[in-house]
Amino acid sequence: MSREPRTRRHVGLARAALVAVIGLAGLVAAPGTASAQSGVVTPLFECVTKLHGADGWTALLGYSNSSNAPVTWAVGPNNVLRPSARNGEQPTTFQPGTHRGEFTVAFTTGNSVSWTVGGLSVSATMNSKRCPAPTELPAEGNGTGPAIVLVGAGVIGAVAVHRARRRALDAAALQPEGDHDDA
Repeated sequence: MSREPRTRRHVGLARAALVAVIGLAGLVAAPGTASAQSGVVTPLFECVTKLHGADGWTALLGYSNSSNAPVTWAVGPNNVLRPSARNGEQPTTFQPGTHRGEFTVAFTTGNSVSWTVGGLSVSATMNSKRCPAPTELPAEGNGTGPAIVLVGAGVIGAVAVHRARRRALDAAALQPEGDHDDA
């Protein structure tokens, strides 16, 4: 076998790997590029859980920031928790993206808690969606899920391209010398 087909294979694999790396870089380096430019911060209600041995509940809250930069809302009319005794427990700087499970707020049975950020509100009562039983989950994972999937797809694609090229080269090598297409 000559060195030329082997070199072509290496070039093809290198191209496939480059495409995977460029795709990964685009995914990791530019999250949220399709976000709204206004930087809307949306409060998110996650779930409630009963306080052990107490007449109360805990609400798990998070937020989503649709801008590409942090947004700051000081505690006040545009970032308020109710009941007012809980005001000050909420975040004031909101990083880009969705942030689940950022903080908790306790409230008593029969009451509710609400959080308003920039005119958008969420609220929770004891009848709201329950948190999963003793399952402790990270707030949003470690952020590597999409990268792992993309790298895996790139590897699978590179292997598929490599096998297809090898089959084509093997088939061409089996043809008699005069039967090659030289189009």
